[in-house]
Amino acid sequence: MRITLALIVGLLLAQVARAEPDSFGLGTGRDGTLTVLAGGTLFLSVESPLEKNVVAGDQELVVSSPVVSAGDLVMIHESTGLSPTPDVGNPKGVSLSGSVTLGRWELARVETVTTTTPATLVLTAPLRYAYTASRTQVVRVAEFTDVVIQPGARLTASAWNGKSGGILAMLVTGKVINDGRISAEGLGFLGGIFQVSPNEMTGCTGLELEHAKGGSSRGEGVAGMASKTGIPSGRGNLANGGGGANCSASGGGGGGHAGVGGVGGRTATADGQRDEGGQGGAALNYSVFERFTFGGGGGAGHGYDTAGSSGSKGSGVVFIRATAFDGEGVYSASGTSAVASSGNGGGGGGG
Repeated sequence: MRITLALIVGLLLAQVARAEPDSFGLGTGRDGTLTVLAGGTLFLSVESPLEKNVVAGDQELVVSSPVVSAGDLVMIHESTGLSPTPDVGNPKGVSLSGSVTLGRWELARVETVTTTTPATLVLTAPLRYAYTASRTQVVRVAEFTDVVIQPGARLTASAWNGKSGGILAMLVTGKVINDGRISAEGLGFLGGIFQVSPNEMTGCTGLELEHAKGGSSRGEGVAGMASKTGIPSGRGNLANGGGGANCSASGGGGGGHAGVGGVGGRTATADGQRDEGGQGGAALNYSVFERFTFGGGGGAGHGYDTAGSSGSKGSGVVFIRATAFDGEGVYSASGTSAVASSGNGGGGGGG
């Protein structure tokens, strides 16, 4: 059974529940046995953005739609919006600890659900932490008796869309037998989108640089894409989001997570092969028992025709708790590689 390093983080996370006193154990098994047949793909994903701020001690969650039922287990996760916004181009690792709320999570049991839109989830116990609506999502945690992933089958979740997604979460009273793939590859922070440059620019430079002046979109990270000045492009990374390429066919920077992302390629020969590729996203430092987050998106490449490419998405998260794990399958939670360019700058890979 092969387990990537990123997923080991996810499995460690599942050992301690940071919600009401942990009475959840391995769950109730209320969803029965899950079998994903050979060659099939199943998206295990039900989530909704939080619509109203909550404080510690609150016992209600307002979500955009009634995605769960009474008795369901949910995860509340602050997925984005690092505050204050860090400086663009800062290569230092970002610490998610202390008073930083980004990445914080907890589990809670739903007692009742209204049928209104938005819907209100009444919980069986008060929340331990405060959460901000614009940064937080509520994810249904599946509760199975056993999980069987047959050869050639894949279990995954919906990708992060800027508001929710990116988390595959389940509790299993019995065994997980994985002979296929349980994957959160490329389900994390978004890559910078490639845009054709208005002309064959040379000589441009800057950690923050508008598209019209030769900058390309940076990848999304824990602080989003836009800098303190509101500019979402330029070679400077923003936290773990990779920087976009500057000028004349340079490449986007790779997203960061456990490590620093790679630096994008230099500009074209006609521009002196200058070092204006996107900076790699910074590394993130956090305790997996308290917080988790996604891998950074890669920055977009630069180009003056359609031959360039966008940055790729970062890693999502797999959260599993079970009695035992068996099988010869793969567990993966990595970023994806950028699409190869055919003459202009390529985007950076996801962290």
